[in-house]
Amino acid sequence: MRTSAVLFRNELLKATKRPATIVTLGLFAFLLCMIAGSSYYQALLHPERGGFILPAAWPGLLDDPGVPSAFFAAILLILLVDSEFSWRTARQNVIDGLSKAQWFGGKLVLFALVCLGCVGLHLLVTGSVAASGSFHIAGGIRTLVRGSDLRMMGADLLMVAGLGSVAMLAAFAARSSGPAMALFFFYVALGERMLALVLSRMGGAVASAVAFLPMKLFTSLPEPARWDPAAFQKAVAAAAKHGHPPPDFSDTTLLVWVGIAEIVVLLTAAFLVYRRRDL
Repeated sequence: MRTSAVLFRNELLKATKRPATIVTLGLFAFLLCMIAGSSYYQALLHPERGGFILPAAWPGLLDDPGVPSAFFAAILLILLVDSEFSWRTARQNVIDGLSKAQWFGGKLVLFALVCLGCVGLHLLVTGSVAASGSFHIAGGIRTLVRGSDLRMMGADLLMVAGLGSVAMLAAFAARSSGPAMALFFFYVALGERMLALVLSRMGGAVASAVAFLPMKLFTSLPEPARWDPAAFQKAVAAAAKHGHPPPDFSDTTLLVWVGIAEIVVLLTAAFLVYRRRDL
C-alpha cells in the first residue's frame, strides 16, 4: 500500500475513534440543530415572510453558523494533533519508520478531513432542517442550490481552513492542547485586534494590511452580500436608507487568493516549527 494511502487510513481511523472527535462534532451538531431549528420555528410563526425555504435560505444558513464551524474545527484540530505529542505517538511513529515530513503529511490529511467534515456536517444538518421546512411551508423544493450558494459554501470552507491553519500553527508551537487553545483564542479574540490597532496607527500602505489579517479576512469571506445578489441588494438598500455609500465587494477575488496564500504560509510555518524541535 502506498504511503499516502496508509497515512490517509491511519489518520481517518485515529480521528474517528477518539472521544474528542465524537464529543466535539456532537456538540457542533447540537448547536447547528438549535440554530436551524430556531429559524424553522420563526418561519412557521411568520410564513408570510417567505423565509427558510431553499435555496433562498442558504445565505442565512451559511452565514450564522459559519464562524462556529471554524471554531469547532480549530478546537478539534488542536485536540487531535496535540494528543500525538502528549501520548508520544508522534515520536513513536518516527521511530517506526516515518520521516518527519511523512508524519506531518499525515497531519495535513487530518487537517483536510476535519475541515471538510465540519463544513459537511454544517451543510448536512442545516440543509436537512431547511429542506424539511421547505416541504412544510412551501410544499416542496424547486431548486436545491444555486451557483451563488455553491460559491458561498466554498468561501465557508476557505474560512474554516483559514482558522484551522491558525489552530495548526498554535498546536505545533505549544504541543499541548491547553496552551495551544490559549494561544489560538488569544490571537483571534485579542491579539489580532492589538496588531490591527498598531498597523492602522502607522498609516499609509501598512494600515491597508489590516484587511488581510487572518481573522478579519477569513471571517469576512462568507458574507452573503459578497455572493448572493438578493443579499447584496438588501445591503445596498440598507446603506442608502442610512445615507451610507453602497458596499464595495470588488476585492473578493483578491481576498480569496490572499486567503489561500495565508493558509499555505501558516501550514508551512507549522511544519518548520515541528521540524526544528526534537520529538
